[in-house]
Amino acid sequence: MAVDGRAMRVGVKDTLHPLKHELAHQIAFEYCKYDYNQSRGIEFHFWCVEGLANYLEWFVYEAGTWRLSKPNVLKMGENAVQGAFAWCVQNRGAIPPVWKFMRLTQQEFVTVENYHISATLAWFLLEGEGGKYRESFLRLLDTVHKVRDEPRSFEACFPGVEMEALQKEWEAFLDGIEIDKS
Repeated sequence: MAVDGRAMRVGVKDTLHPLKHELAHQIAFEYCKYDYNQSRGIEFHFWCVEGLANYLEWFVYEAGTWRLSKPNVLKMGENAVQGAFAWCVQNRGAIPPVWKFMRLTQQEFVTVENYHISATLAWFLLEGEGGKYRESFLRLLDTVHKVRDEPRSFEACFPGVEMEALQKEWEAFLDGIEIDKS
């Protein structure tokens, strides 16, 4: 089943993409499972849980190394899905400001478009701006995967970061994405 509910017939090779996504979730939660809050589920910053898994699923293993792929379209059996990064490049006007996106509840988050945005935002926070946000984002990922998230977890993990400056850097990052030539 596709995220939008469509049934798809796929081959074994086509399962690799969603398998990478689910393995990323498994590894992140396994890393945190001995020190997590068992009293509730994730309430805040759900976007970063899916963002990490969505970002990692776009890596492909080629010639003995992992490479981030940025296809316009990914063939899935008889169907195709738009690449996360391609969607963001082609739909810049539909992407909400970072501060607003980060405040989406889990129920508000669950759309195909938001999964695309979260993958691209995770990429930016891990590798954009020369990696200056990587350590802070890893702290946020740790906090959320341990279910210790709070409304102000972002601010706690990214001390001193001005959202206006972050927004400008995010927009510049989006402008610099080059989609793979097919």
